[in-house]
Amino acid sequence: MTFRFIYSPYEHNRVIPAVIIDKRASIPAIANAIGSVIKEYIDPIVASAATQIFYKIESENGSLAGYFTLSVNSTDAPVLEQFELRPAFAGFMSSISTQIINFMSAGTWRFDTL
Repeated sequence: MTFRFIYSPYEHNRVIPAVIIDKRASIPAIANAIGSVIKEYIDPIVASAATQIFYKIESENGSLAGYFTLSVNSTDAPVLEQFELRPAFAGFMSSISTQIINFMSAGTWRFDTL
């Protein structure tokens, strides 16, 4: 399966909660928690993504698979800050991680930060 990385600077407020809520059962801090507890957990993650380069990960048929964020360090190299996948795509973790590494190494992300 192939995946697309879509630069989405204004969608982090929607994508991050969707992914984390979908995988909340695997996060001990919010497993079986009420909505207000989940919101308290998600809000700082969304806030930190606002200062980073945000990409949503979509499958070849357009389904939301997850997201990742990058920051740029002092040597102008990308640093992977956040990376989350929905449970339905956990089996593709290795493949997606490899694609992200190649994406970062090739410098493709630079076109989104001009």
